[in-house]
Amino acid sequence: MILPAADLLEYYRGPASDIYFQRAHATLAGEGLDPVVTMEYFGDRAGVLCGMNQVLDVLRGSLGDGAEAWAVGEGERMEAKEVVLRVRA
Repeated sequence: MILPAADLLEYYRGPASDIYFQRAHATLAGEGLDPVVTMEYFGDRAGVLCGMNQVLDVLRGSLGDGAEAWAVGEGERMEAKEVVLRVRA
């Protein structure tokens, strides 16, 4: 079964997100702070990057105004621990 995009976005904003980020968000919001955070994603081994176009589609639908995303191109080779996606929001 394939979920509609809206359901996927809701899922990734909620239960699928790391509890660490949810707690950090709640703590900062409680202090009246809205910081900009940069997250980097990398693989643990070398390979060929697949699925980045879909990842960017989900990010475009879920990131707020002013957010930025940079990614290695679809089908590009990547090395172990090489940053392949950087999100600033």
